[in-house]
Amino acid sequence: MRKAIDFLISVNPDLSNLAENMDEAVYRLEDVAVELREIAQQSHFDPLKMERIEERLGLIRRLKRKHGMDLEGLLEYREELNQEAGATLDIKSKVKKLSSEMESRKEEYFQRAAELTKQRKKAAKGLEKTMSKELKDLAMPQAVFSVSVQPLEKDKSTAQGREKVEFQLAANPGEASLPLAKVASGGELSRIMLAIKAMQVYRESAGTVIFDEVDSGIGGHTAKAVGARLAQVSRKQQLLCITHLHQIAALADHHLFVQKRVVDSRTRIEVSSLHDESRVEELARMLGAGPDSDSAKRHVKRMMEEKTLGVSG
Repeated sequence: MRKAIDFLISVNPDLSNLAENMDEAVYRLEDVAVELREIAQQSHFDPLKMERIEERLGLIRRLKRKHGMDLEGLLEYREELNQEAGATLDIKSKVKKLSSEMESRKEEYFQRAAELTKQRKKAAKGLEKTMSKELKDLAMPQAVFSVSVQPLEKDKSTAQGREKVEFQLAANPGEASLPLAKVASGGELSRIMLAIKAMQVYRESAGTVIFDEVDSGIGGHTAKAVGARLAQVSRKQQLLCITHLHQIAALADHHLFVQKRVVDSRTRIEVSSLHDESRVEELARMLGAGPDSDSAKRHVKRMMEEKTLGVSG
């Protein structure tokens, strides 16, 4: 190119300026080349980084197609997902906290349950001893009352503790102790219930204790023993006893007579208070005697007098 320019100048000297401009352009290009080489030397091309960028761009393109969104829509969707993820992390944190608290409560529960078991076993021994005496006074001298405290499986623990408590009875010598409901007769259950309630009366204060047919299934000497125990309890606590036995009724301080009557085709229950001779007559009737049975009335009066002497003594 330089030779061509020199030839042109030889033909036309006016073109000498073109040569100068050409030289200047060459120098400038050489300077630019030097600068580019320096920049190239300072720059480092990382093919792995470029590959990651291309993969990222490819992922963005796929997501845009999948969700039918542009880049701005994808960015908004990503923000929504971040918020949901934050909420999920918050829930996980709460679950972790609650799990830790639950483990702490479980440990506390088992500690308290163990103490409750200890106290129950101690109370069971005391109850067995007291019930033995009570049942002797209620004409069951050979009966053995026991309290079974059996542990539950760990996963069956309840708010009431970790054991099953059951009252058992061996009514006669040589018999195995079995649950009350399986071995006790009606009369035995009545006396056991009286014994338990009698103990409660001494330990707890109540306005009135009601015994509803506690004499069920008994009679004779046993009924007299039950009546005597009721009379003893009545010295400490007011009792209301519903009974069909004269042996028990004769020991009461006051008597109420309850009867059903049909009035205008409707059943009514009437309660009347008995006094003096009416008490004697009703007790004689409970004996099975007629209204004019003087011997029955004398027997009733004697029973009532014995009750008065027993209480005053």
